[in-house]
Amino acid sequence: MRTAPTSSQAPASTPLAAEEEAGPSGGVLAEGVDCVAVDWYSGGWTERGQITAALRASDAQPWTLVRQHLLAFWEQQLRGRPVVLIGASLGGAVAIDFASTHPEAVEKLVLIDAGGESYKAPPPDTVAAFAKPVLAVKGLFQAVQARLPDDASRIVSLHRAEPGCYEASLAYLESGSMARRVGRERIQQVAQPTLVVWGTEDDILPLSDAYAFERDLQHCVGVREVPGSGHSPHLDQPEAVLAHLRPFVAQR
Repeated sequence: MRTAPTSSQAPASTPLAAEEEAGPSGGVLAEGVDCVAVDWYSGGWTERGQITAALRASDAQPWTLVRQHLLAFWEQQLRGRPVVLIGASLGGAVAIDFASTHPEAVEKLVLIDAGGESYKAPPPDTVAAFAKPVLAVKGLFQAVQARLPDDASRIVSLHRAEPGCYEASLAYLESGSMARRVGRERIQQVAQPTLVVWGTEDDILPLSDAYAFERDLQHCVGVREVPGSGHSPHLDQPEAVLAHLRPFVAQR
């Protein structure tokens, strides 16, 4: 969502771009703040065919093309205005990669239960070697998830029926995953002010990862715990997350 400027002035504030599982928080972040949700390659609703074809036709890695896609979006849709970039879950690793590679595009960074310090996955070589059977198991799980009665589970699964989703997921897993690109060394290259938000009951990525980010980031403004939330506090308790985001985004 984006707050429209008047015809005589540019938008008053920095736009906010959100990576993966942005949830409902963007649109009500703050009056006067542009909020834009961006789906990255292997998740959400981004058209995958051209990127997958480019991967298969070259030695490029998925994360390289994901960065190029995000950069093109920033240049063409956001007109090159620096953003406050939010990355949730695996999208946090994507956001770290983009912020460290294109500091001119990112004014501030928010990491919500983000991958990077650790991943809920085996080592990259194992992920690559077992990509097809792993994807088959995930497919069975996701088929069950899509039939659960609660809206949240079904919404999370909707995009997986889109054309090219399986091929994109396979290409990503065969690369070994973002763990090949984003780890402690890459995290230490992030120079932007960064806020870390974490659900205290996250059973996918431990709360200790939040404090590892605080240790490794050049300019971490702090860790904000969301008591009782799991891996997606922005979905579990959006108002609690927004209460942490608003002053950070507004601060100049």
